Amino acid sequence: MHTRHEALVLSNLRDHGPCALRDLAVDSGLNLGQLRYALVRPMEEGLVVMDSGQGARTTGYRLAPR
Repeated sequence: MHTRHEALVLSNLRDHGPCALRDLAVDSGLNLGQLRYALVRPMEEGLVVMDSGQGARTTGYRLAPR
């Protein structure tokens, strides 16, 4: 089961597609710390994929293909 913030992030990615971290924060209403924490488990479970690389300005997040 996912936390409320995790569910919010997954829903946002489902509705809007791939997003940069800052855009995802604005769309979800979470601050960057909350958002990073909310991405940990979905990424570990293979539900969310990070594009580019950690720390890169162009880093984006998207739902993993099923």
